[in-house]
Amino acid sequence: MRLAVMVGVVVVFAVLVERPVAGSSTDYKALYEAHRWFELRDAVMKTSNAPPLYCGAVAAAFNDRPRADTILNKLIHSPSAAKDDVYEGYNILAHMLLDAGQYRQFGVIVREKWRVFPDKAGEELKDYGAFLSLPNQKVGAPGRSLVSIKEQTWIPLTINGSHAEYFFDTGAVPAMSESEAKRLGMTILDSDGTTGTSTGQRVGFRIAVAKDLAVGGTKFRDVSFLIFPDDQKPWASLPPGRRGLLGIPVLLGLHRLEWSNDQTLRVGGTSSKHDIPSSNLYFDDDHLVVLAMFQDRPIALTLDTGAETTDLYGKFATEFSSLINQSGKRISQEVEGVSNNAEFEAISVPEVVLRIGSFPAALKPAHVIIKQLGQAWSYGNLGLDVITQADKFVIDFDTMTLQMTHSPANRIKSNLSRSAVR
Repeated sequence: MRLAVMVGVVVVFAVLVERPVAGSSTDYKALYEAHRWFELRDAVMKTSNAPPLYCGAVAAAFNDRPRADTILNKLIHSPSAAKDDVYEGYNILAHMLLDAGQYRQFGVIVREKWRVFPDKAGEELKDYGAFLSLPNQKVGAPGRSLVSIKEQTWIPLTINGSHAEYFFDTGAVPAMSESEAKRLGMTILDSDGTTGTSTGQRVGFRIAVAKDLAVGGTKFRDVSFLIFPDDQKPWASLPPGRRGLLGIPVLLGLHRLEWSNDQTLRVGGTSSKHDIPSSNLYFDDDHLVVLAMFQDRPIALTLDTGAETTDLYGKFATEFSSLINQSGKRISQEVEGVSNNAEFEAISVPEVVLRIGSFPAALKPAHVIIKQLGQAWSYGNLGLDVITQADKFVIDFDTMTLQMTHSPANRIKSNLSRSAVR
């Protein structure tokens, strides 16, 4: 199952990435443009006079929203700031608000940006006009709750007082089918907006707003959903009450999700803010990204719990060409998106072992799509087949960490497997 409906523009551990020497010789712009977030983070943290744009960008990437908001608002209203920096500052602020479902504030920022940069308004209005009239999502105190689940990443919830069970998708914004919105008493609004899918196609959507939504002890108001026809994937194969997903704006409001293979899910609660160097998650181009290790090299992968399988992309094929050439077999790989599937030329590799923190996750086989489907910096899309290899996984948006662990019995097996890999 796959439903990528993210919109817009915008570590693993610090020891995994070579750190530049901070100071006047640091090329902050080069690190920023290359999406080398850990190196940029280290550079701005080592000095008190790093340019505001890059300080704000790092804070936004690692979900330190109050700090990013303070720095970037000061930047965009500074008469002495470089025009290019002001434009980038507006973009980062706008998409930080978009990811959090703060659509009214998003509208204020983008309209202000269009007054300063009127040449950008026409093109961007096509992409974001559908969101400008939506209300801000509101969330109460993130109460920590233990929820019984029937399978993997499906979460029981209530919308407008009615029960539902949706999967949580770190690669999407909230979405549901037309019949599901009607079942829940939601008013569907027409929209001329379109959004990208995992196949690279764009599809249209309508919009509906849930007045009340509750997951465990955490209560939300005014949660906006993209609405798609029932005959489109994945809704067509799902029963009523399951034709929906919870995307990044809701997941950020929950703060933390802790899944265990004993059929329980702990959601909500807040964590003490860890130092950014302990993080292995970050946001880039509206994607949640995890830094994994392969052959002692860090590789950035979009983290997508809405994808059942992991696909590696052209960047992986290019940079690990010796592995592809030695053991790869050409295949055709199908990728499922909203309303359509697409087939791509791919290479099947017998095994690829990715390390997330200290956890080794094996893809047997691994599918490497020759085309670069994701962003230029992305080595692939990490799906459920990797993270559910753990007996427990935790996605924590306060500390920006993905933690994967085995039970004691399975840890012994994992250590033996690790030795075999070496």
